Amino acid sequence: MRTKKTAARKPGETDSHIKHQRQESLALQREPIRDNILEDVVAKVSLNGKTRAELERLLKDIDAEFVRREKQNRKDALKAAKAAAAEYGFSLEDLLAEPKTKRKGRRRGPRGPQPAKYQDTASAKTWSGMGRPPAWFKAHVDAGQPDTDLLIA
Repeated sequence: MRTKKTAARKPGETDSHIKHQRQESLALQREPIRDNILEDVVAKVSLNGKTRAELERLLKDIDAEFVRREKQNRKDALKAAKAAAAEYGFSLEDLLAEPKTKRKGRRRGPRGPQPAKYQDTASAKTWSGMGRPPAWFKAHVDAGQPDTDLLIA
């Protein structure tokens, strides 16, 4: 029986470390558009003997070509995304739209003011029973009195 060969690991190397190394090597293999354009220009044009004005004009042309290719790549990517969505029976707009479903479960975030549940008999201050108890409530309970004495009827 044959077994799959795996690369020998260095001490302390994990799967995530190896995955990260693979991602880095793939990123190095991909060259940006601008580098490809510059390579094309250098291969086709000799820069020796050019004046500063000629080099500046060439640089402007390179920048314009960079923008043109970026726009073309964007169009190609959009076309490919639409084709991929159509393959599954969707339009790209359908996939990018927010789903119109009702949220289930408890609402998150601040609740706003709550009606008072407890009232201090001495100062007439109130507390909703939510959050940290006020000092007058804690003092009443710590004195051995039941909290039901402070309930608002």
